[in-house]
Amino acid sequence: MPKNQYARTLNQARKTISTDYAEIRGQIDCDAAVLAANEVFQMGPGRVRQFFEAMTKYVNEISELFVEDSKGDATLAYSKHTLDKRILEIVGEENFAPWDVRYGRRVRK
Repeated sequence: MPKNQYARTLNQARKTISTDYAEIRGQIDCDAAVLAANEVFQMGPGRVRQFFEAMTKYVNEISELFVEDSKGDATLAYSKHTLDKRILEIVGEENFAPWDVRYGRRVRK
């Protein structure tokens, strides 16, 4: 196998593994959210469906916010500020951690 073909094969394998991991991790997060909603708020089939639909809506909105912002600003300052502002309103000052703290361990700089 030529060297460039081997490199392309390795890169494709890495992308596949990364995509599979992201999909599995996303589903684990959804499952955990449903279990927590049931435990903490005693949500059953009706309300947990509404919760899951709202969660999906916000995942998409946040993703779109960051994708659009990344086109013009590599620092994502607008997206981070927008998300932080909304989360701060919900959780309050005493429970709030800014984006760089919440994501700091997961995002390479």
